[in-house]
Amino acid sequence: MGDIKVGYHTITWGRDFDKALTEIAEVGYKAFETFGLTEHFDKVGEFKKYLKGKGVELASIYCGGSFIDLDKRDEEIENIVKTAEFIKELGSDRIILGGGRKKEVQRELVVRLQPSPTLDHAARGQPAVSPCPCSEWPGSRRSSPPRGSAAALASS
Repeated sequence: MGDIKVGYHTITWGRDFDKALTEIAEVGYKAFETFGLTEHFDKVGEFKKYLKGKGVELASIYCGGSFIDLDKRDEEIENIVKTAEFIKELGSDRIILGGGRKKEVQRELVVRLQPSPTLDHAARGQPAVSPCPCSEWPGSRRSSPPRGSAAALASS
């Protein structure tokens, strides 16, 4: 089993990404989670040097889309694929995918990411992204969290 990267999310600092990484490293974290970073997609080398200088690694990245506006769906999915390719180049293999409740979109993401060497899962022939069983909860016909979920266990 590989080492577990324990990191801190940059959301605490709002839009001050540089300060976030500085303070995350100062308190001893070796990794961080964030969202966005699209402005760095075409500057992977520079961004790697920046992170090395800060003394932190990317543990994971959050991205997604609403998937409800069909006119924007392809663009949102393409952004997720680009994000996955970007984080792989940075040495991370974790993407936190949020948004949307449409199962057909979740299945489409699995199909589009699976054959890509972008994520470690894909390299092992496993789905790169799995539809979450809680994608129908809350706001669905389901009145309680899915059996076995953290929310269900907490309420038992």
